[in-house]
Parts: sequence; C-alpha cells; structure tokens
Amino acid sequence: MRHRLSNAKPLKESFVIFDLSVLFPLLCAIALGSYIQTITGFAFGLVFISCVTTLNTLDLENATMISCLLALINTVVALGRRERHSLKKQVLIILLFALPFVYIGYKVLTFLDANHISLIKYILSTVIILASLLLLAPPKPGRDVSAAPVFAFFGSLAGLLGGLFATSGPPLIFQFYRQNLPVTQIRDSLLMIFAVLSTARLIIGISLDGIQPIVWTTALCGIPVTFIFTVLAKNYPPKMNDLTLRRLAACLLILAACNIALQA
Repeated sequence: MRHRLSNAKPLKESFVIFDLSVLFPLLCAIALGSYIQTITGFAFGLVFISCVTTLNTLDLENATMISCLLALINTVVALGRRERHSLKKQVLIILLFALPFVYIGYKVLTFLDANHISLIKYILSTVIILASLLLLAPPKPGRDVSAAPVFAFFGSLAGLLGGLFATSGPPLIFQFYRQNLPVTQIRDSLLMIFAVLSTARLIIGISLDGIQPIVWTTALCGIPVTFIFTVLAKNYPPKMNDLTLRRLAACLLILAACNIALQA
C-alpha cells in the first residue's frame, strides 16, 4: 500500500472549485517552486511537497503526481528556445541507471511498513544534511569532473529514492553541484534529468495506481502559474554568481532534508 498522509484535509476528489484558503497557498508554492527550479535546476518538488506537508491539504501520493506533472511543464518551458549547456554524457549515464531504479523503488515501497519507511526517511535526511554542508565550500579549482561510475552510482541512488519517495533530487544535486563546472551546465543537466524522471514516474504511477481527479484539477489550476513564473525566471533571473547559487543549492538541500524528516 502506498504511503499517504492519513489526516489530510478532506478535499473532494472531483473537479470542483477549491476553497481559496486551500488553493492560494498551493499556487504560491507552485509559483515559488517554478521560479527557483528555473534558476537552480531543481526545487519544484521540494517547495510544493513542503507546502502540502505543512498545510496538510493533500495526501502525499496525489501531491507527488501533481508535482511531477507541473515540474515537467516547468522543465519543458525552461529549456525551450534557449541554448542548452547540459553535460550530455553524464546525463545519459545517470538516466540509464536511474530509470530502472525508479520502478524498483516504486515496487519496493509496497513491501515496506510505516516503521521501515520512517526509519529510512530519518537516515536519508541526516545524510542529505551532511552532504549539504560539504556543498557550502566552493569546489577546488582544477578538479576534474567525476568519473562515469560515480555518476552511475548517484543515478541509481536517485532513481531508487525517486521511486520510493519521489525524492530523486538530493543525490543528483549533490553530485552535480560539487563539480567544478559552470552553474549553467549544472542547471540544464538537472532540468533534463528531472524532466525524464518525472515522466517515468508519472507513467509508472498512472499505469499501476491510476490518477485521481484531484490531481488533474490542481494541475490545471497550476499550469498557468507554472508557465508565467518559469518565463519570468528565464528572462529575468536574479543576479547571482556561481558560488552564491551553489550555497543556495546547499540551503535548499537542507530544507529538503528537514521536509523528509517531517514526513517521517
């Protein structure tokens, strides 16, 4: 059985107009997540799931599906009509290893009880915080990009966590942001990877568990917001140097770890 927020507020599972007090915070989270992800290459799911967890408005599985749908739109708009700077070889290696593990993680979750899930989340959040602290220091000048097996390992780990908890980001963010590379390359590489992984998780989730009307309702409300704030971030990004963006990534990872711990 999928792990859900059992005491979520009783939103009707149909195509209805939400109470504004419920919809407005979700749209704000969608706007913020779209803007930050366009700049850094990640964080949409972090912001949206954190909002849902804090307000307790949707069950976790439906929130994850909504997040995947809107994050996919964000990446398509963010990467469209601009020169891409992705690391094609590393992106391909990660996807080759991540995609099978998305399915494995999704299936493994059905065999875990609540106690096992909570323990894994606490361990995961601790590891993410420790890794985030390492990102606060700038990468050493002249350091070579990690070898292919290292990217394969982090791709496998990201796929497994994506299948388990829809949290594929932290391993990839740590692996890419510790490289001595321009942030533009890191950002576009992450956007390409998350676009494919979001699509894969949507296909797996819909084929195995179906999709609830509440997912379509929320996603339809969120699409215009996602588009507008992605375009804003794309055309009017904040003036930040690479080191500042790396530290922002580290802080967002720490927030992700706290969110995972709260879900436990």
